[in-house]
Amino acid sequence: MLRSVRLRLIASFLAAWLIFAFTISAIVWLFVVDITRNIVYADVNLASLRITRLAFQYALAGAPPADVEALVLAQVRGLHVRVNVVPREGFGNGPFVLAPSGPPSGEGSSIGIGPHAQIQSVPFGTMRVDIVPDLDYISTTETRWLIWVIVADVVTLIPAWFLAAMVAGRTLEPLLHTTRALERFALGDFTPHAVTTRQRTEIGDLARAYNAAVQQITDAFSERSAAMDEMRQFVADAGHQLRTPLTVLMGHVSALQPKTPREATIFGNMLAQSRRMKAIIDDLIVLARLEHGDRTAFAVDIGTLADGVVATFRDGGYDRVRLHANGAALAHVNPTEVIDALTALIENALKYAPGGPVDVSVQRNGVRTSLSVEDTGPGMTADDIEHAFDRFYRGDASVGTEGTGLGLSIVRRGVERSDGTVTLINTGSGLRVVLAFEAIEAAG
Repeated sequence: MLRSVRLRLIASFLAAWLIFAFTISAIVWLFVVDITRNIVYADVNLASLRITRLAFQYALAGAPPADVEALVLAQVRGLHVRVNVVPREGFGNGPFVLAPSGPPSGEGSSIGIGPHAQIQSVPFGTMRVDIVPDLDYISTTETRWLIWVIVADVVTLIPAWFLAAMVAGRTLEPLLHTTRALERFALGDFTPHAVTTRQRTEIGDLARAYNAAVQQITDAFSERSAAMDEMRQFVADAGHQLRTPLTVLMGHVSALQPKTPREATIFGNMLAQSRRMKAIIDDLIVLARLEHGDRTAFAVDIGTLADGVVATFRDGGYDRVRLHANGAALAHVNPTEVIDALTALIENALKYAPGGPVDVSVQRNGVRTSLSVEDTGPGMTADDIEHAFDRFYRGDASVGTEGTGLGLSIVRRGVERSDGTVTLINTGSGLRVVLAFEAIEAAG
C-alpha cells in the first residue's frame, strides 16, 4: 500500500515536472524560432541594400557589370539568404523597383509561423536579382533546437526522479515509521516506538495520534502486567498458606472412622475433594513458579531424557508406554521442566486411553528436535484443541475423569520457557502432542 502511495507521489511530481519542463521548452523554442527568422529576414533586407547600392554605383558610373552573379554572391556571403539572377523583364530602369510579395517559382508558398518576408527583387543592369530567405537554414535551426529541448527535458527526468523520490520519502517517512511500529505490534512486540515528525499535515497528525495511542496502550499494559504480577503473587502465597492446613485436614479426615455407610460416603467425598483441592493448589504453585522463576537451560539429549521418563513408567508397571528414538537429538532446554511436561503428557495419555499403547517418539528434523506423545484415546474436537491451553478448561472427553484443567497450561508454559512450542494433533485414532525445540549440534 505504501509503495503504491510512494509511486503515485513520484508519478505526480514527475507529471508536474514534465508539464513545467515542456512549457518552458516550448517557450524557449518559440523564442529561438522567432529570433532565427528575424535574423534571416534582416539578412534579406541587408542583402537587398548591399545589392541595391552596388547596382546604383554601376548605374552612376555608366559601365555595365561583366558578371552580375559573381558580384551579387560576393555581397551576400555570410548572410542567410539565397539569390537568383535572371534577365530583367517588365521593370523600369531604376534600381529600387520591388517585385510583388511572395516567393519565386519553386521556393514554396510559406515558411511557417511568424511574419512572412517579402521577396526582394533588385534591377541590376540588364539583370534582375531575386533575394529570398534561406528556408533550409530556418528549418535546420528549428529542428536542431527542437531536438535539444526534447533531449534536455528527457535528461532532466533523472534528477527529477531522485528529487521526487527524496521528497516522497520525507513526506511518507512518518507514515512508514507508523506502519512498521504497527507491524511490530501485530507480531507481538509491544515495545513503544514513538514516531517523531514536524510535519503539520494529515500524515503528521496520524503520527501524533499513533504516539498518543501507543502511550495509552503502554500504560494499559503496564497496569495489566502489574495486576497480573499481583495476582500471581497472591496465588503463590495463598497456595503456600493453604497447603499446610489442607494437608492437616486431609490427615484428620483419613483418620476418621465412619460408623455408617453414609458417613463412609461423606468422608470419602471429603477426602476426594480435599485431594482435588490440593492438586489444584499444587498446580497453581507450579504455574506461579514457571511464571516468575529464573529461566535456565542446558544442552540436553532429548532422547536420553525421554528414556529416563519412560523407564520410570515401565518400572511402575506401565509396559504399554513405549519409546521410539534414533540417534542423538540435542536441544537447549531446562531438563526438569521438560521432564515434568513429558510426565504430565504420559499421565494424560494413560488416563484418557486406558489399555491402549502410549508411544513416545524423539526425532530430529533439520533444525528442530521434536518430542511427541501419542495415544489411542478419544482425541479432541476442534473446539477442545482451540481452548486446550486455557486454565481450568476441560473438554468433553474429560467428563468423568479426574483432573484440574491446568495440566496443558503447565506443559505449554514449561516448554515455552525453553523456547519450544506445543502442538496438538487429532489423528482420528487418538491424540498426538508434539513438543518442538531448536536443535543444536553435538560438540566435537
